[in-house]
Amino acid sequence: MSWSRHSPNLQPKCSLADPLKPALNLRWTKLGYGTGSLHNSDRHAMTWCRNFDGGRSFTTALGHNWQFTTEKWWRDMLLNAVQWTAGQEYSNCVTFNEVKDLLDKAAADGNVTAAGNTALSAALASADAAYRADDFAAAAGHARTFVAQAKRLANAGADSGAALMQLQSKGAELVGWMSGNEAAPPTSTLQAEPVTGTVGGSVPATLGLSLGTPAAFGAFTPGVAKDYTAQMSANVISTAGDAALSVADPSSTAPGHLVNGTFSLPTALKAVGTSPAGASAGASSLSGSPLTLTTWNNPISNDPVQVLFTQSIGANDALRTGSYSKTLTFTLSTTAP
Repeated sequence: MSWSRHSPNLQPKCSLADPLKPALNLRWTKLGYGTGSLHNSDRHAMTWCRNFDGGRSFTTALGHNWQFTTEKWWRDMLLNAVQWTAGQEYSNCVTFNEVKDLLDKAAADGNVTAAGNTALSAALASADAAYRADDFAAAAGHARTFVAQAKRLANAGADSGAALMQLQSKGAELVGWMSGNEAAPPTSTLQAEPVTGTVGGSVPATLGLSLGTPAAFGAFTPGVAKDYTAQMSANVISTAGDAALSVADPSSTAPGHLVNGTFSLPTALKAVGTSPAGASAGASSLSGSPLTLTTWNNPISNDPVQVLFTQSIGANDALRTGSYSKTLTFTLSTTAP
């Protein structure tokens, strides 16, 4: 918000050490008196609020100039002040001094343990120091530490935690102030010391391979050079660190070639495997030795693999009436079970 008003004799005195929360700070651009680091900073407080002795106080140095009454924000501010001091509306007017006084009293009354007082005092002092250094993020972080300590039932003294719950609420207001969140603090709670517990499960070593419908090329045409393709699917499940899908022709008759009785096709069958999660090894000819189709470098579950077979027929290849086929062996293996 930016506005200007002529106020020749206004010199409110307020420093960061005062037990009041500045609700409105101004940066002066023209002064009718000697300047100083506070007067020319954006910490020149003009409006304060305070929780005081069970009640509330609101103070503003603005309003002596009649022009303020024409400003809607100024009128709204006064209305909010009346509602807050009357206890009709919530407003975050916490101060570091207020929280420190509450902590000192709780410690003196034995309502906070010595260890709790030490931890709470250290967090509060760090938050206050960070605030004075304009490091509001750090101040909010230290205030959160204060709230965490105020939640510990182990820090409760003679009153069984009543003082801690009040300190917790005030600490939450400090967090809100430092982080620009003016919402009312959540309901205070006390917590026992955390206890660790284990939950888990085990996975059995699994290499699962299932095949879909067998691949079928259809009819081969004699005397015509052509590459025929056929496809089959496979599903792979592996809990291993790596896995490989391979195919081999275990037959002793023309390994890698489709056969029809005692006749075999001159050109070996080729195969290539692809899947969404795996790496294809590329197309290559089948033989009696395992041909790697697809590999994985991590566990996989239900990865669909498409295996594409290619059979080349030459124009001069002699074809025997009947069906050409081969029973192949597919293997899923791992080196890192």
